Amino acid sequence: MTPFGAAVAAIAVVVAIVAACVDIPMGDGPRKRMLRDVAENVIAPQHEELAERAAEMRGAVDALIAAPDEARLEVAQAAWRAAREPWQASMVFRVGPVMEDLFDSRMDQWPVDRARIETEIAGTAELTTAYVGGLGANKKGFHAVEELLFDAEGGDAAVIDALTTGANADRRRAYLAAAATVLATDAAALDAAWRADGGAFVVNVADIGGAGPFATVKDATDAVVNEMVFLSEYVADARLGKPMGKQNGGVPQLDLVVSAPSDASIDDMLANLRGIEAAFDGTDAGGLGALVERTSPTTARRVRTELAAAQAAVAAIPRPFAASVAAQAPEVDAAWEATRALRLTLATEVISVLGATLSFNDNDGD
Repeated sequence: MTPFGAAVAAIAVVVAIVAACVDIPMGDGPRKRMLRDVAENVIAPQHEELAERAAEMRGAVDALIAAPDEARLEVAQAAWRAAREPWQASMVFRVGPVMEDLFDSRMDQWPVDRARIETEIAGTAELTTAYVGGLGANKKGFHAVEELLFDAEGGDAAVIDALTTGANADRRRAYLAAAATVLATDAAALDAAWRADGGAFVVNVADIGGAGPFATVKDATDAVVNEMVFLSEYVADARLGKPMGKQNGGVPQLDLVVSAPSDASIDDMLANLRGIEAAFDGTDAGGLGALVERTSPTTARRVRTELAAAQAAVAAIPRPFAASVAAQAPEVDAAWEATRALRLTLATEVISVLGATLSFNDNDGD
């Protein structure tokens, strides 16, 4: 071997040793493309749609407040439901601004403090947007607006009465208007934080080892799969298991039914599952499922089969959801079993196939 050849060989050995010890920055390989696809083509569009629909909801609430009647109430209720769908789907990847800037709690804290909301309505403080926006997270957001737009017991007529002839009706309308505006403003701010022409998180998220949140490509992959596991666990355990009383000897706990006034629990869960499906399937660039298929097509098929089964089982639950839980309807138990099966596959097989690390989930709130 020539001296030059020996030197090259020695350098190669050093490089191999360093590579074994240090996480070398990677190019735009399949895992980074997956991350970019999920961020750019799944989550960012959901935040944009959320902002648009939340603005439409605010407009519908304004119209209702200007002339309260059941027709305008139904439009406002439908707008609330429409805005909630992309938000619930986007929960599959709660990283960056949604958690760091507390948009998650600001927009979707549950349970709401019903007593404090009523105290504010009965009080004397001017219920401006700034004032309501400054209240605690459990007195604004989706669920505060829900409390004022829906009445599971009295129906729409009771809501209209409360907004027109009930005690402090004018202040109730003011609180509703302010809460809807705060929610729409927060949704727009979250969208702006993600947009390439705004806070640019959608671009930075794939900047591995740079401005983004992930130091390595493995960290990024772990985050995507863990967020899927967490959301599937949330649906199975928090949305279904807790109200069913799985932690209380099988005695239904109806106070743990999320989105009860609007009976939106089933819709929320379906949106959660569609969010997992969207991140797994991705677009033409390939979501997480494309990575799984490279190593185990069988596992990828199982995830898709179980996703379809979970969605079908949740959709089959008779409404109202709370009544089905109270009656211990077999459809509720079937949905619980189906979502638990999905969660198990994600937390074991998918984690194993990708060589990912399952993290502790400390975000089991709404």
